[in-house]
Amino acid sequence: MINKKIIFLVILIVMFLSLNLISATITIDIDIKESFGLDEIIGFDYTIKSDVDITVQYSPTFTCGEFQFSPVLIEKELIKNIAYQEYYEGTNTNIFDGQISCNAALEIIGPVYVFESKNFVVNALPTLMFNMDVCKDLMCSEKSKIFVQGEEVYLNYESDVENLLIDVKLITPTNRTESLTLPISIKAEQVGTYELQITASKEGYKSTSLNEQFGVIKGEVDISYVDVEKTSFLAEDNLIYYLIGGCVILLLLFIMYLIVRKKRRKNINFQPLSY
Repeated sequence: MINKKIIFLVILIVMFLSLNLISATITIDIDIKESFGLDEIIGFDYTIKSDVDITVQYSPTFTCGEFQFSPVLIEKELIKNIAYQEYYEGTNTNIFDGQISCNAALEIIGPVYVFESKNFVVNALPTLMFNMDVCKDLMCSEKSKIFVQGEEVYLNYESDVENLLIDVKLITPTNRTESLTLPISIKAEQVGTYELQITASKEGYKSTSLNEQFGVIKGEVDISYVDVEKTSFLAEDNLIYYLIGGCVILLLLFIMYLIVRKKRRKNINFQPLSY
């Protein structure tokens, strides 16, 4: 009887605690700037408050377009009617391209569920789109990465943005470095690999850096065309002929062996008897 009373009392206590948790009112407040500019760290202050003593698990994070900063799971014991304040630090705005809409959020996932979020904007520099052209002619109708010794190499660039500041360094096969101004043509006098180190910049854009290589050889390379499929078929046909020929030869040898063996047996059987 006493055990039943103890069990009943434990059940009542558990039910009371569960009702207390379910009836808990938890509020979240997020304080974040409306916009972040160049080279700023995205972060926000947040406050969590409960009307009962409770231990919660929560996760702060933010998203910008398709990018979501990895959320972290935090456990915190809240004291009744006492606000808990903390700061969440994200990442630098330099990782983003141009203006992008973002969202800061805090999610309490247990033992009760509460969610709060606020929108903000990141104003980052757009990326400067820039391509390097290595060509065989002035109009760049034929791009190439291989040139013959003594041939002219034409260097230029492509970009939708005008009036770029272009810094070009040419490293020759002998590791000599030269500064170039685009567009330009150079004579490929040394055999080996040339490296181009290019940086394009303009106010209001992120700088773009590229590395390009091209090679110089002594003379024209004559690469003979080989029909691999046809050669394979020919090889298979030859193999079949060899196998058939070998089988025929083995068959003839076997027949000759049988004939010789038969003659020897006849000679043995018909030898005259001597008296």
